[in-house]
This record gives sequence, C-alpha cells and structure tokens, in this order.
Amino acid sequence: MKILVTGGAGYIGSHVVLKLCDLGYEVRVLDNLSLGDKRSVDSRAKFVEGSISDKNILSHALDCVNVVIHLAAFKSAGESMINPEKYSKNNILGTQILLDTMIEYEIKNIIFSSTAAVYGNPQYLPIDENHPKEPLTYYDLSIAISEIIQIPNTIFSNKNKNYFVGALGTNIDEGDLSLHHIILDSSHLKVINRKIYKVYDRIRDLKFIDTHKIVIMSLDNNAAIGVLDLN
Repeated sequence: MKILVTGGAGYIGSHVVLKLCDLGYEVRVLDNLSLGDKRSVDSRAKFVEGSISDKNILSHALDCVNVVIHLAAFKSAGESMINPEKYSKNNILGTQILLDTMIEYEIKNIIFSSTAAVYGNPQYLPIDENHPKEPLTYYDLSIAISEIIQIPNTIFSNKNKNYFVGALGTNIDEGDLSLHHIILDSSHLKVINRKIYKVYDRIRDLKFIDTHKIVIMSLDNNAAIGVLDLN
C-alpha cells in the first residue's frame, strides 16, 4: 500500500511518517515547508516539496497512491482571527483541490486530521461524536467545514460510494514529546450507514499516531466502515 502524508514534514506528520515506515508501508510526503522541516522526514519516505493547492504538484504526489493522510493545515487559532484569508486558502480551498484531485485519480481512501476545537466549549464531558459543533475561531471553522461539508459532499457525491473517511480529532500538548509513553485507551467499533470512519482522540498529545496505525490496518484488512471512538 502506498500512502501520501500531506504536511508530513511537520511535528505530528513526521512522526506519522516514521510509524508508517516502521510498519513497512511505502510512504510519500507532500509538504511546502512553511511550517515543517525536511530534515524531520524519515529517509525511507519519498519527499515532494509543494502545496496542496498546486494541482500539478498534487498530480505528481498522488500518482499510484492508495491512501491519503491529510495533515496539511495551518493551526494557529489566534492567527486565524487576524488573517482568515490565509486559513481559507490553505485549509478550505487547498483541501478541496486535494479532494477533487483524489477523485480524478480514483483514490478511495482519506484520513483527515480534525480537531476537538470544532466542538467549541464543551456542553458535556466526555465529548462524543454527537456533541454540537460550535467552532470559536476561524481555524476551528476551517477544519469543521472540511470535516462536515467538503469531505462528505465531495466523497459521497461521487458515483463510487466506497470512499473511506477518517477524522482524527485531538488536543495536542506539545509539552510531552515522548513516543515511548503513548497509551491507547479503550475503544469500540460500530457501523454507521453513511460509511464514514471517524476517529477521535481527545486525551493526550501523540496517541493518535497509533490511531493512524489502527485505521491503516483496517484498510489493509478491508474492515467494516464505522466509528472508532477512543475515550
């Protein structure tokens, strides 16, 4: 299986790439290096420098790819309120260009990295998938638009109904960088009729690195599409 990781030179992305390479997958990284560092990318992965908004670069990066892990988003809540245009161009328009190009190349699987911030201030705890989405900043809104509107409408409006969508929601605490202390909490799998696979991790920093592993393994084994909730 060949996997493209957008934003794969960033902090989270580079660790996802490392994990996938260790698991034996053929990995390609697309990153414009506006926030990432090429030196962080595992040498076993093929690196493509460029933006998700560049259709020509995307066409090259997506060649023969089976799965896309989409991590290429600007994520500063404060900056998004000062410069919303920047977040519109990359997080919303860039994601749409990526999705449209995937459809052209008949790529059926995408894991989208979301954020717990799409829920806004919690109305109850723990937050679950049914919690109302009330984004507070433009960053939150840009991610919510991709998760709620762009991916379902692009994927499910296509005649091929077997697309796989994974939304990874997490709060990242960059104060704890150790990969050796990642512990996955209890999880359950349940089938939903829209065939969206949504993965949420609301507990600690990098646990969803291993969540990517679970999702990719499910693709390998043609597992049932459903909701995996990590509490």
